[in-house]
Amino acid sequence: MNEEQNLSVNTSRRFSISVKTVALVLIALAIGFALYYYRGLLVVATVNGNPISRLSVINELEGRSGKAALDSLIIKKLINDEFAAKNLSINEGDVDSKVKEIEDQLKVQGQTLESALSVEGMSVAALREQIRIQLKLEKLAEAEVNISDEDVNRYIEENKIPIEKEKEAEAKNQIKEQLRQQKLQEVIPTIIQNLKSQAKINYIVNY
Repeated sequence: MNEEQNLSVNTSRRFSISVKTVALVLIALAIGFALYYYRGLLVVATVNGNPISRLSVINELEGRSGKAALDSLIIKKLINDEFAAKNLSINEGDVDSKVKEIEDQLKVQGQTLESALSVEGMSVAALREQIRIQLKLEKLAEAEVNISDEDVNRYIEENKIPIEKEKEAEAKNQIKEQLRQQKLQEVIPTIIQNLKSQAKINYIVNY
């Protein structure tokens, strides 16, 4: 091999090594950037320089309330599946109305919805989802929660409730809704229990 060929080979090798080095540096920088950008996914805090991992927080939360959280998710899934199977639907306007009711009640107490949710560690989106599940449950229970005018009149008579003639319709509507809510509280736990007993639930992790 002559001197010109040696020079060409050496240059090629140096170029190859240089490309590999640059590639490794770029990969290292990319990994470093990703670790910094997504550091909250791995480490949630440091105490005197010592990290507290996100996994340790998750484990702590699971230990304290993992069973309750899992049960809540299972129930939500069962309700959504049953609702879809029966081809039922709810109106977002009804969700808006419920949110407005809560806001109005809080205003009377001198609070705002945001402040009340902040105390509970809940977002408006989470509240709306909770309301949707409640409305779905109520719709699933509709057939078993039918309050008649006779039921209302019987309640008034048994409890000897005085009602002014001009406010009779309003009072009866309020009593009807009260009886409906009481009936829902009785029926809903049974519906949930039936959904759970009819479902095939396989627990991978036991809390």
